Amino acid sequence: MGALYRKHGWPGENFDGEAFLVDHVRHKTDVKYVPGEMWPSQKQLTEKREQDKAAALQTAQKFAGAETVDQEWVARWEIWNAEQTTCEMENAIRRNEELMAWGKTLQKTEGLPLREFEAVRSAFEWEQRNLEQLKQDLEVAEAVSQPEIQKRIRYAEQRTTIHQKAHMAS
Repeated sequence: MGALYRKHGWPGENFDGEAFLVDHVRHKTDVKYVPGEMWPSQKQLTEKREQDKAAALQTAQKFAGAETVDQEWVARWEIWNAEQTTCEMENAIRRNEELMAWGKTLQKTEGLPLREFEAVRSAFEWEQRNLEQLKQDLEVAEAVSQPEIQKRIRYAEQRTTIHQKAHMAS
């Protein structure tokens, strides 16, 4: 990590933060060949996703049985959290399928640039979907929560831009 900072002019006045973030995204998605045993099995991921869905259903029932406003808000937060976890598991399943496909077809080192490109593309697409979801949330949000969602949208837009530049650089 220190090499990335120095590469972009840290410490000093000519530090290029945006270029640093682009390289950081590429560094985080740096893909090397990983033996198949190191990947979680699809069965494990699928079982975890089903457990998360069951937890979300229980939380929805808890919301229906809420007697106070506080209980409703706690249940809403738990529902949102369970939905986010389920979404993350679905992304993990999809990425695991991609990794397993890469492991079968691109085990040679000349396949690494393509895998980096695909990993950065996947991260960029996730950031785009996240930004679109936040914009949809803003449309239906109550006036009280709109400023917080707008902050999250600005942050998501910045992250999406950085991921797009990393995608173009890979």
